[in-house]
Amino acid sequence: MTFGDSVVTCYSKYEIFSGRAPRSEYWFFILFSGGCGILAIVADNVLHTNFQNKIFGLFYVFVSVANFLPSISVAVRRLHDLNRSGWWFWLALIPLVGSIILLTWFCLRGTAGENRFGQDPLLENPEALHTSPNSGGTLSARSSFSPDLPDQIERLAKLRADGALSEEEFRN
Repeated sequence: MTFGDSVVTCYSKYEIFSGRAPRSEYWFFILFSGGCGILAIVADNVLHTNFQNKIFGLFYVFVSVANFLPSISVAVRRLHDLNRSGWWFWLALIPLVGSIILLTWFCLRGTAGENRFGQDPLLENPEALHTSPNSGGTLSARSSFSPDLPDQIERLAKLRADGALSEEEFRN
């Protein structure tokens, strides 16, 4: 998922707490939110819209309110990608320890394949499989899709079992 796709997805799914979000969707949105927060603080200080000797002001409050719900929903979907309930997000209320645990989890790779919260968001990506011009029209896995070969073989085996690949395409 690209940076722009992530931002659009998070704002369009701000009220959706079901499903899964890959690492790229979560971290790109966090990067975008943080950047907007910094720009809002700069704007508040340049335009003198700060609240009584505070570093933040009206612009920062607007950005914070706009990003509040999308940030929570993408965090819950990210936890779902790890096959954890969204209720684990409450760990954020435990000072320091809760944030460290969540940060660690958010950095982990999501569950490969389907879990109780839905399909693997990486497999739903239409770019996950492509037709190579040199392969005579057969499907092949992109080398950048999964860094380790066993996961690629497992995914291709699942596609073969589902009938999306023939035995010959699987062997090639």
